[in-house]
Amino acid sequence: MVQKSDVFNETLKHIGYVNFKDFYNFCYQWLMDEGFNLLTEELYKEKVSDEGKEIKIKWMAKKKVTDYFAFILELKF
Repeated sequence: MVQKSDVFNETLKHIGYVNFKDFYNFCYQWLMDEGFNLLTEELYKEKVSDEGKEIKIKWMAKKKVTDYFAFILELKF
């Protein structure tokens, strides 16, 4: 029987200019450095308007700890 526990749930929003390529690469590299070797991008959506570009991304990252225990991260940004 699989048991899941939500450990952390937080929302961060930013309005303004950001170097999204650097942020995206930083997040990806951090997950790889921490051992989350199974990473899937389940959603990538861009919406361009007069106000700018809205980007929505959903990642699922998995890190096997033992045969019976794993960390699973669901990241939305």
